[in-house]
Amino acid sequence: MVISLSVVVAVESIWLMYLKYKKSTIEVRVVEIKSSFNIPKDGKEPKSKVEVRHVEVEKFDYKNLVLNAATIVKSSSPVYIYTLSKKDSLIAIGSCGPDYIISKATNDIYSVAFLKECTRVSLLPQRMAYGIYFMATRHLGFAQAKMLDLRELSLPAFIVSYTRDGSPMYSVAIGAFPSRESAENFMKSQNWDEIKENVRLYPREYTACVVGCE
Repeated sequence: MVISLSVVVAVESIWLMYLKYKKSTIEVRVVEIKSSFNIPKDGKEPKSKVEVRHVEVEKFDYKNLVLNAATIVKSSSPVYIYTLSKKDSLIAIGSCGPDYIISKATNDIYSVAFLKECTRVSLLPQRMAYGIYFMATRHLGFAQAKMLDLRELSLPAFIVSYTRDGSPMYSVAIGAFPSRESAENFMKSQNWDEIKENVRLYPREYTACVVGCE
């Protein structure tokens, strides 16, 4: 009798130790459900409410787009330039901005340059941008002031940074076009007397590769 009780006690002890061991190795995961569920009293499945959002393309405001474009780019930066309509320009900038430069090519066509690849545009991009060089200075603040003056005239100005003799240099440029010809046409269409009067900046009056230059 004593032996039988001892065996039972021993078996229970071993079983308890086994259960304790299993409990210590159990992995517990807590899942938090933030949404609330409403169960209808009639047992029918509730109708789900779908929120429909209408996304409208913002109004095309060229001056506003120019003011919010990229301000400082490196002359050797990779560039991806597309020739697009107003609507396509907005879609591309909304998808691939904010590092862009937009320049008016004609009344309905715009040159949009991105500093990173825009996969939402199916066209093949140009890789070098041409524009008008204004000046070269070692003072970034002065270059920024002139750039803002030009942008106030709705001109797509930006600063090109590069290194000369080991020191940083800054040039003010206008426009980012896919070809020298389109940049020259843009330059000829500008009122240079008005620009000189308001900005007090005399351009070198020649076009050159401004971004993505080899």
